[in-house]
Amino acid sequence: MLKFHDLDGNGWGGIVGTDHGDDKHVIIWVDLNEPLYDRGRSSAMEIYNASYAEARKVAETAAKFKLDNTSVQPVTRPEWKSECKTCVWREHCQERLVEQDDPTLLAGMTVKVARLLRDKGVDTIGKIARLDIATAMVLDEKVEELDTMVADARSMRQYANSPVGAAISSPDAKIEDVLVKQGISTVGALAALDLDTAKMPSGVSLVGHIDQARVVDYARRKKMTHIFRGRGVHAVCIPRGNVEIHTDMEEDGIIYCWGNYLAWRNPNGKLRTSYHAFVTFERTDSEEARVFAEYWAFLKEWQQKSEEKFGPDTYKVFHYTKAEDRCMRHLAKKHAGIEGVPSIEEIDAFLESSSWVDLYPLLTKSLVWPTDDHSLKSLAKYVRFMWRDSDPSGASSTLWYQKASDSTLTKEEREIWQTRILQYNEDDVMATAALVDFVDRFTKVFDPSKKLPPVEDLDIRYRKGALAKSI
Repeated sequence: MLKFHDLDGNGWGGIVGTDHGDDKHVIIWVDLNEPLYDRGRSSAMEIYNASYAEARKVAETAAKFKLDNTSVQPVTRPEWKSECKTCVWREHCQERLVEQDDPTLLAGMTVKVARLLRDKGVDTIGKIARLDIATAMVLDEKVEELDTMVADARSMRQYANSPVGAAISSPDAKIEDVLVKQGISTVGALAALDLDTAKMPSGVSLVGHIDQARVVDYARRKKMTHIFRGRGVHAVCIPRGNVEIHTDMEEDGIIYCWGNYLAWRNPNGKLRTSYHAFVTFERTDSEEARVFAEYWAFLKEWQQKSEEKFGPDTYKVFHYTKAEDRCMRHLAKKHAGIEGVPSIEEIDAFLESSSWVDLYPLLTKSLVWPTDDHSLKSLAKYVRFMWRDSDPSGASSTLWYQKASDSTLTKEEREIWQTRILQYNEDDVMATAALVDFVDRFTKVFDPSKKLPPVEDLDIRYRKGALAKSI
């Protein structure tokens, strides 16, 4: 637009950011016509012009498609990614994606991998579920041209009992070792792999995507859902404590709230629970520091009580993802020296201790969920925990906080939004407690039939030719 109006000057642009050392705003000036990107091959303007031309092509084709959807085909197609959650068109696209059974709806599936699979003719979740696991395991070892090797092995039926190396056109000891490691030591075993699966891309964690697709596909076919243990996972053990705190923070420019769901058992075994929020609705650094100091004092107070009453390693603080780690380290540096604020050394020692437990890897790497993503909301709703708010989300809470701290509103109006935020935060921390109790309940049962089933149980069901009989 500046160029159109002859206001682009000499083609310089400023990248606006902050100096992380002191949070001061800085601008880095860049010559937009200098080839600084793509390893010195492209300038910022070249990249921009190419992107803008592509965007125009998409928009113009979409306009033509709206008038004539028979001879004109759209340039792009919907794909689900993290940005979709805040897009105004998300419901429109999601409906189409569900109809198409699009692979990008799978938890853990990236757009890049989905496109690679689509190029090979695997363009639905159902098709991914029907790929062969044994073949996928070889591909995940980054074996290239596996389909060629399988085809060659099938043409050597008379040598079925020969060492697998005989079917490799260019003898490669490394590839042979990988095949043998996967139990494929003969030409016949190589020939038995699934040729369609062998055509898939290698090194894309295909086994994990197949397991996720099968759990989702199985759930909708059975019209009931199951959580499965991950491949090779014999038990899911969540460390428990006599005193447990489930914690979650909220931020909007400043980190304004640290919410905590406290649970502990008194000597007679009765469970005691309470919610504690350290919060401010004033957008100042001093208030942010005060809230953090109070939160830290709360954590250390209950750690001391737990150790005095129950002994060492009896105190656990649960959180979901690394967001809290990042924020605690950030605040320790930003407010260093302020009374009550812990040093970065104290924070690091606590975060690296057995008391601080990130539930995200425990729940997502050890278990396969029949959900579209691994967000706390999706997993908790699966175990029938419901938020009180009709629109619970981090994006919504940002809008609520703006109103909760808006000085132009009356005190009563602000209090309505403040209450909504605290209830939302309380539900967040209660949700992690519900997830821990749910998984722990299945871990402690002695009857194998009542434990969470292994995802390997689906291998037989999805074996070619057996699917219709087993489901």
